[in-house]
Amino acid sequence: MNLTYIKAGILSLLFLVASYLLTNQVLIPIKTQNYFGITFDYSLGTVGLMLILTYLFALTVGIWGTWKQYLFVALPPVLGITAALSQTGGLYVLPIMLILFALLCADIAKANGLKNTFIKFKPAYILRASSSGLLFIFSVIGGVMVIITSANLPR
Repeated sequence: MNLTYIKAGILSLLFLVASYLLTNQVLIPIKTQNYFGITFDYSLGTVGLMLILTYLFALTVGIWGTWKQYLFVALPPVLGITAALSQTGGLYVLPIMLILFALLCADIAKANGLKNTFIKFKPAYILRASSSGLLFIFSVIGGVMVIITSANLPR
């Protein structure tokens, strides 16, 4: 087996686990409806997981430009988010998963197109756009979950 696939598989697995952990971290104040009582430890954990995700995303640049980037880069975070959201139950998980996969694929395609316009490849420019798109997806998840769980609040 090719060493590139082994490295990409390991990165994908780490990406899936980090996405799952960050989604669970985001869901903590949503489940408790405690949006303004966020502690320093919670913030440190959330920022740490975001940095790990950004670093893992940066390590995947080697497989960009092929069909594998959508399999090894876009699919693991979506599966991690889906696994975390499936614990909450509801029929909204599948549409959210499809929308997030489409958003992440579009973001990766945009960054890949940007990469192809440079004469000299500068990873910092591409990763700035792509990592902000990845973190935007987690913000969207948080917002959607607030809307969904607000229907369960007592009147």
